Amino acid sequence: MMSVLQKLQLQKTVAECTSKLRNGISNIAERLSVQKLLRETVAELKGVAVPDSNKKIEDQDTKPTPLYDRLIAGEFYSLAPIAFMAKLKEVAKEIGEDVTKLHEPSIEYLRIHEAEIF
Repeated sequence: MMSVLQKLQLQKTVAECTSKLRNGISNIAERLSVQKLLRETVAELKGVAVPDSNKKIEDQDTKPTPLYDRLIAGEFYSLAPIAFMAKLKEVAKEIGEDVTKLHEPSIEYLRIHEAEIF
């Protein structure tokens, strides 16, 4: 548990950082440094761990998604509507049923085939 003095010091740091940011910092590196300090200080006050922004994406749990990658590349836009829908179902299974990732490719397919479909 944090002592009252530690909390006061952290609150003072938050106030200083907020004041600096409100007044404007023209140097981008300094502004980013102040923002990082503010984020870390607020997290410490709340007792929350701050995610490491320097972690590489490869460190995260990712699995290959070849069908999804091909969909994003536009390889399936030439398919007939029924075949495209079947391919979307396959891609949805591959990416774990997160259909929000399929919105943009689906909209693009509809835009390309608008005259044929509507």
